[in-house]
Amino acid sequence: MTEARRWQRIYEPVLRWVASLPPSFAMELHEFEFREPQAFEPIPGLDSRDVDASLKRLVSYGLVDGTESPSMGRTVWGKLRVTAAGWVVLGEWPDLDRVATATSLHRLLRTLADEAPEEERPALIRAAGVVSRTADEVVRGAAADIAKTIGDEAAGG
Repeated sequence: MTEARRWQRIYEPVLRWVASLPPSFAMELHEFEFREPQAFEPIPGLDSRDVDASLKRLVSYGLVDGTESPSMGRTVWGKLRVTAAGWVVLGEWPDLDRVATATSLHRLLRTLADEAPEEERPALIRAAGVVSRTADEVVRGAAADIAKTIGDEAAGG
């Protein structure tokens, strides 16, 4: 199975499952048997070994956080939660650096316009207006780009 297919079939569904869990302070524990894998009810087609391996991979990518307690033939996970990067991948959280960049760019163009020679001001003001009007689209596009990049990296692409 390719990494891209593994991302679609295993990693992303497990990331979404973690996102559906109650807050990590609820101290809910999740036990995954890997010596004798058991079907994982929340995600059809996956077993406990698949989910445990996926959680380890998602933690290594920085998309999920939690405490892992391995023992003989099983692993117990606690305090599972999606990280900010994981929320970006899921399209639920914007990349705040890019949001700040769009806002900063607008302010910079307005400041430059205020200090520019008269003949250059209209172009700088128009550019600032374009940035301002398209900021929401920039944020959505930035979030989508980041999610795709992280997804591609997670899939090994």
